[in-house]
Amino acid sequence: MNLDCPSDRVLGVLRGVNSPARAMSRLLPCLILSALPLVLSSCAVKQTVAPLSSRETLALNADDVVTIMRRAGFSDEQILTLGTDVRNCLAQTGAAMIQVDGKCEAIMAVYGTHIHVTSRRCGSFIYDVSSYFVL
Repeated sequence: MNLDCPSDRVLGVLRGVNSPARAMSRLLPCLILSALPLVLSSCAVKQTVAPLSSRETLALNADDVVTIMRRAGFSDEQILTLGTDVRNCLAQTGAAMIQVDGKCEAIMAVYGTHIHVTSRRCGSFIYDVSSYFVL
């Protein structure tokens, strides 16, 4: 019996089974485990950072990104996940749009030494990079 073949694996699980109830009790855990990745992927929160075009760009350090994203209402986990992409977008294109589950959560744009932020949760604010101050 070749256990690389799916039908042989099923037959191996069912070997020695005399009743349908016993067969189901052996197959059910296999079916649940095989469906688990599909269920988890459909429940996952989709988070993306999209670059937007702007006239100016600015390279931020990690402290600036954390301060801006915390003020905009993002969790520490979201900052870890999205922070690098936000920084790269602001440095390369000058603006970034953060989407969570298809909804725009925040838009950030560079203007001189300021980052203008509009957040769904926390409203709008301006972050002055030169003085590390939120206006």
